[in-house]
Amino acid sequence: MKISKRLQQISALIPKASRIADIGSDHAFVPIMAVETGCSSFAIASEVAPGPLGISQQNIQAAGLSDKIQTRLGDGLAAIQVEDRIDTFIIAGMGGELIVHILAAADPALLKATHLILEPNNNEAMVRRWLDQHGFIIQQEKILLEDQHFYEMIRAQHTGANPSLTSEEQLFGPKLQQAQTADFKAKWQHRQRVNQKIVAQLKAAPQPDVVKITEMTEMTNLIERMLRK
Repeated sequence: MKISKRLQQISALIPKASRIADIGSDHAFVPIMAVETGCSSFAIASEVAPGPLGISQQNIQAAGLSDKIQTRLGDGLAAIQVEDRIDTFIIAGMGGELIVHILAAADPALLKATHLILEPNNNEAMVRRWLDQHGFIIQQEKILLEDQHFYEMIRAQHTGANPSLTSEEQLFGPKLQQAQTADFKAKWQHRQRVNQKIVAQLKAAPQPDVVKITEMTEMTNLIERMLRK
């Protein structure tokens, strides 16, 4: 298998000896890697459509892991049962709004005392807000630039804790903001430049949208303050 850096980083977040379910498994690459490296003892690769599920099944068979990796057809976490004893759910490569929808629709019993490894390709703040409001503590975060796209990855654990993230931490990521890696800085420097261009275009319009200009300017200033820390 040719594994992207994104999937390698996601796999590195899986706790040792986990029983995992990869939702929207994308060829089952992550479950295969997790079982082959001994990180996971049991895995489920779940897909919402038969076509992608068939590809996952072929890859699992080719790897000789059909006895350790099951495939399931279902929407979100609907195909996973409490009896599967899954302790780590992976939801990657989807929009943040869809990830939140999947988690909100899940049987709450599935998510108790579990880890979530999430990689939203947008609306990261929405995902962090949901986690914070539903008793999850963010343990680790990573950011990666690959193929001209920034990917943010979050590992959270359900503890039942009360909400504690500030709006700034929801936006930038509590762990990412602390680490201030080169990719993190590059993402927000890029976002800052884009915002500045948008503000300039809005101001040049025949009827400038004052509300939008104010919102974008405040965001640009917030990014600037964060980058100076």
